[in-house]
Amino acid sequence: WVRVCGVGEPMEELAKEHASLKDDDYKLRFRYPTKEELTMMKSLHQDNRGDETTLIDHHKTNLRRLMDDIENKQVYVEDIAELKPALWQLLTVREGTRHRGDR
Repeated sequence: WVRVCGVGEPMEELAKEHASLKDDDYKLRFRYPTKEELTMMKSLHQDNRGDETTLIDHHKTNLRRLMDDIENKQVYVEDIAELKPALWQLLTVREGTRHRGDR
């Protein structure tokens, strides 16, 4: 079961969509994109990911360096102790809750 609450025009649109789905015996019908449309969508997605991918790669590199430095005793955990609780919380509590579409 799903309960949806809302107000305003977006909720009205959702209610219309639900009514349409109910009238069609809850069958989802949609048009598959053509090969050309899929190619365009992939291209647009890649264009939008360029800056994000660069930023992610940058952060991964920095984290790997930090991990290596800790492992090689060039940096000690005590040196970054004030970051540990917040970092641990971000990595455990939020793991899997943020998706690419979330901003």
